[in-house]
Amino acid sequence: MYKIKKCAFILAVVIPFSLFAHAPAKAEGFEWEVVEPNTVGLDNAPLDELVERISTHPAFNIHSVLVVKDDKLAFEAYFSGPDQDWGTDLGNVKFDLNTRHDLRSVSKSVTSALIGIAIAEGKLPGTNATVPELFPEYADHIAPDKRSLTLEHMLTMSAGLSWFEPGDYTNPGNDEIRMSDSPDPVAFVLGRSFATKPGDQFQYNGGLPTLLGYLLEQAYGISGDAIARERLLEPLGIDGFDFRANSSGLLAYASGMRLTPRDMARIGLLYLNEGRWEDKQLLPKNWVVDSLTPHIESDWTAGYGYQWWINRFEAPDTSMWVPSAVGNGGQRIFILQPLNMVVVITAGNYNMGNVPLTGIRILEESIFPAAGMNGMKVQLVN
Repeated sequence: MYKIKKCAFILAVVIPFSLFAHAPAKAEGFEWEVVEPNTVGLDNAPLDELVERISTHPAFNIHSVLVVKDDKLAFEAYFSGPDQDWGTDLGNVKFDLNTRHDLRSVSKSVTSALIGIAIAEGKLPGTNATVPELFPEYADHIAPDKRSLTLEHMLTMSAGLSWFEPGDYTNPGNDEIRMSDSPDPVAFVLGRSFATKPGDQFQYNGGLPTLLGYLLEQAYGISGDAIARERLLEPLGIDGFDFRANSSGLLAYASGMRLTPRDMARIGLLYLNEGRWEDKQLLPKNWVVDSLTPHIESDWTAGYGYQWWINRFEAPDTSMWVPSAVGNGGQRIFILQPLNMVVVITAGNYNMGNVPLTGIRILEESIFPAAGMNGMKVQLVN
């Protein structure tokens, strides 16, 4: 069994639950098989060096790094550092495998999975459904020109709505903050005018997952945390989770979930295995393929799927597409399909423009070398 380095902290930290926190239930079925990296073909040395590097550089503020290879948990390291609970300062936290962490915008990828399940269950129409079909009760907020706006546009961040969302979420002019503070976030988003034609270009918009979450609640007639628990998290054996809500009471589908890194890895493994979990097709295979396929060129990566970012890495003799769920502060779930690998990273670098150690650098400098793929570099979008 892989032993966590002594420099990684294992002391449990008790974080008070808040509204929409769910206590653990008994997990059934799947349990992680924990192995040494070299038993699944990974070189231990680059991973050991990564642990040493993070442990001796507190400014990196990396909280955990996990690697799942061939369905086995092959590497797991936890650290300490300053953290937040959806903007509330927690001080210095010593992380371990039981400590829940903000997902921030990784929540968007979870929301997308729930949309895929709802469509498969016939609770929602397909991705070509339009805003007037989907939001009849908001007809007063839907201008005639929004009749061409579809569920697909919402999923791919190509809705074209006028939206200001800088990386600094302390900025009071940030439209996601303004939406969260509004009495009706759905009306706030639907009432935005168009900046571009739907489908023409990518524009990051935290209001779109809010629309997706509202559709889920209307489709199932229950709260979004119950939908997430019953349709996705409990079937994955996830014992408990937190789901923060904004001031209107609507869950923060764009950023409000908290899970442990191991539970994040379960979500990654579900996507790696094309939606199959043990003996059940939990998420439709075609939804996984569509989610992890670039639909539009994004601002920062080679492409964007259904609330998933897609990067392209290249070396002189090889290349690889790497989808990722991405959250403010350094939260990442990377899907490395050709390597049959999932990488999870959590960190506390919220609202920072220049992060000392990014998830991309961890892949390039540690994970790829551990897999024998030296020289892999991300191809940046101009």
